Amino acid sequence: MGISLSVSRLGSIWNNLISPKVANAKNGGVEYAFWLGAILTSTSVVMGGLIVLVDTRAKRKIERRTGGGLESLTAALLEGSVVESDFIQSGGSAGNHDANHEPEAVHISDVRKFPLLFWLLSLSCVVVYGCVLPFNNVVSGILLERDFFTAPPDCHLTYEDQCVDG
Repeated sequence: MGISLSVSRLGSIWNNLISPKVANAKNGGVEYAFWLGAILTSTSVVMGGLIVLVDTRAKRKIERRTGGGLESLTAALLEGSVVESDFIQSGGSAGNHDANHEPEAVHISDVRKFPLLFWLLSLSCVVVYGCVLPFNNVVSGILLERDFFTAPPDCHLTYEDQCVDG
C-alpha cells in the first residue's frame, strides 16, 4: 500500500510538471494536455488488463504443475515458507488439509478484527486524499493570485538595508 501511494504521488508530481508545459507549448494548449492525460489513462487501463491476464496464466500454470485445486495452489505459493514448515511439523501436509476442516467464510463483520495499525493507515489516507490535497489544490490558486499576480508596490531604497513605501 505504501509503495502504491508513493508511485501515485510521483505520478501526481509528473502531471503537475508536464501538463503546464504541454498546455503552454507553442503548438499545444489545454486540449493537447487533456489528450495526453487521456492517452496515459488509457495506457494504464490496458496495462492493468495485461496484469490480470498474466496473473491468470500464472495461476493456471501453478495449478497444472501442482496438480489441482486451491489447496495445492496455496501450497505452491507457500513452498519453502515458514508457514508450510510449521504446518508439516504439526502433522499436516502442505497440499492435503484435514478433511473436517472447512475454510472460514468471510463476513463483513470481520473488519472489526483488523489491527489498529490498519485503521490508522486508512485514516491517514482518507485525511490526506480527502482534506489535504483538495485544500492544496484550492489554496495554490489563491496564493498565486494574491502573491504573484499583483503589481509590486513602488519601493525606494532610502536606507541600504531597508525598503520603505514612498
